[in-house]
Parts: sequence; structure tokens; C-alpha cells
Amino acid sequence: MKRKQVQARLVKSVGWEAEVLEVEYQNGALYHYFDVPEGVYIKSLLENISIKKSGASDNPILLRK
Repeated sequence: MKRKQVQARLVKSVGWEAEVLEVEYQNGALYHYFDVPEGVYIKSLLENISIKKSGASDNPILLRK
């Protein structure tokens, strides 16, 4: 799976394919989150990483169902 580099304190890169979210943390840990709809992946990126530049926290991606 291709991951995209992100600018966040805890997360180094993220990828999504076939409802599997792959998160690589800055410490090198690689996690897979299953049954993640594409909309949740996109919303998580927008809320937790991209907006970081305008003052959002550096929390890792939050997954909600």
C-alpha cells in the first residue's frame, strides 16, 4: 500500500486501501486499522493532520465508527 508523508508530531505517513488504514508513526511502529470507510480516512486527515498548520492539535488519527 502506498502511504503519503504527513506533517504531524506523532504520525509519519498514512495510507488507505480497500478499507484498511495503514499508519506509520514517527517511532517506526506500523499499524493497520481494518473496516475503515474512505470517508472516515479523509475526514481524519483533514481534522487531525492537514489543519495542524492552523492550530489543530498533533493528535494521531482518530478513528470513530
